[in-house]
Amino acid sequence: MKNKKFVVMTYGKVMDEVLKLKTPKDGERYTKRRVMDLRRHRAEWRRMSYVKAKAIWLSNLGYFVGYYSRNTAKKFFRIMKNSSHPIFGRY
Repeated sequence: MKNKKFVVMTYGKVMDEVLKLKTPKDGERYTKRRVMDLRRHRAEWRRMSYVKAKAIWLSNLGYFVGYYSRNTAKKFFRIMKNSSHPIFGRY
C-alpha cells in the first residue's frame, strides 16, 4: 500500500469534516486517522504516546468549537464523545 502524503488542514477544514460525520463511531474513526497521520508525519507528535496525542487533538478541537454556535457545538460534542471545551466543558 502506497503511503499517502500528509495533508495539513486548518481547524476550520477539520470542523467541516467532523460536522459531516453522523455517529460517535464515525468520530472515533476520524480521530484515530487524523491522530495517526499527525504522529506519522509531524516530529513533535511522533514523540507523544497515542493516548496523549489523542487527548491533545480532542482538547484542541473542543477549544475551537467554542467559536461556533451552541447548536453546532452540541452536534460536535454528540459526534466527538471524548472531547470538551477546556474552559466551558461540554454544552
